Amino acid sequence: MKNNFDKLSNLQLLRPNLDCQYNGKSIDRLILAFDSSETKKTLTVVNTGDARAVNIELEIYSDAWIAPEIFSSLEIKDVGPLSDFNFKSGFRAYLDPLAPKQSTAFCIIKEPLVKGQSSITMKLFYDDSSGPKIFSFVLKNGSNE
Repeated sequence: MKNNFDKLSNLQLLRPNLDCQYNGKSIDRLILAFDSSETKKTLTVVNTGDARAVNIELEIYSDAWIAPEIFSSLEIKDVGPLSDFNFKSGFRAYLDPLAPKQSTAFCIIKEPLVKGQSSITMKLFYDDSSGPKIFSFVLKNGSNE
C-alpha cells in the first residue's frame, strides 16, 4: 500500500513545461533577423517538463500586418483579433500533445514578411499550466544592423 501511495504522490508532482526556442534558446526577447540569403527560421516548442502537455494552443500577435502564411507548417485556425491586445494581426493554431522532452517545430518564412521589423507576442496555452506562457520577440527582415 505504501508503494502505491509513493507512486501516486510522485505523479502529483509531475508537470509539463513548454518553451518556444530558436537554436536551443528561448525566443523571449530575441531579435530574429533574416539576412539576404535566409528563406526561413525554424522555431521549436519543446516540453522540458516531466509530464505530457495536452490541449496546446498557440496565439501569435504582431504590431504590423503579417500574413498567416508566414508561419508555415502551422495549421492556422483563427485569423483576426483574438484578445484585448492592441495588435494589427492575430492567429491561433493548435499543436499535438507533447510527451516529456518531446518537441515539435514550425517555420517562419521570409517571403511574405514585409521589410523592416515586427514585434511579435506569442501566447502558449496548455493544460496543467498556470495561465499562458508569453514570449515577446522581434522579426527583422533586412540587414542585421
